[in-house]
Amino acid sequence: NNDFREDTMDQNQRKNIWLLGMTSGMILFLLMVYILVKQPELLHKIDVSGQLLYQLVYSHDGLTSFFTYITTLGNRHAFILYCILLAGSIIFVQRKKLVWFILMAFVLSVLCNHFVKDIFARTRPELEHLVYASGFSFPSGHAMNSMVFFGLLLYFFYGIAQKKWQKALIVIGFSIVILGIAMSRAAVGVHFVSDIVAGLSLGLCIVCVTLFVYESSEGLFQLK
Repeated sequence: NNDFREDTMDQNQRKNIWLLGMTSGMILFLLMVYILVKQPELLHKIDVSGQLLYQLVYSHDGLTSFFTYITTLGNRHAFILYCILLAGSIIFVQRKKLVWFILMAFVLSVLCNHFVKDIFARTRPELEHLVYASGFSFPSGHAMNSMVFFGLLLYFFYGIAQKKWQKALIVIGFSIVILGIAMSRAAVGVHFVSDIVAGLSLGLCIVCVTLFVYESSEGLFQLK
């Protein structure tokens, strides 16, 4: 009976975590949309921090090289390589279904990002871009796609890790990658901070939806 209660609590906790993540991500994204459309003064205050970071990076060659490299980790060609490697790993890994979920979620993220960008059609910052960037600005595709792809990889490797220090290292490592790529977009002058926050929040929503569907399909909790 005690084991059953613990399993039930664990199932409910997992379900609630993903539901909370979906809700939080969507609320934050909608808040950024509201600020973008209705609150230009507040929007400017949010985006000033990104301009300060850009000015700091622009004035130091070492920082320019560093953030230019970091931002390439979230480029289109980099993600194509990541996806090819991940698809190839299906031969060797046991959690094949999860790999397919990660790849499908990433494709969804890319399509969703283009769709939302076309809706708001926000132009990029009028700064000297330190890297090439095309298309609209809101939300950041690098931030959104990195959150989805690396966030789901975090979940994948966290489930494989056996020791607490390994799990902690995985969480810290992937979090640094996600935030580093996201922050680099403001640092190289191709995105506003509000674009980045919107991208991360919408990406978080997709991650939690994906994991909710995946775990329910695996019978890790019961839908009621």
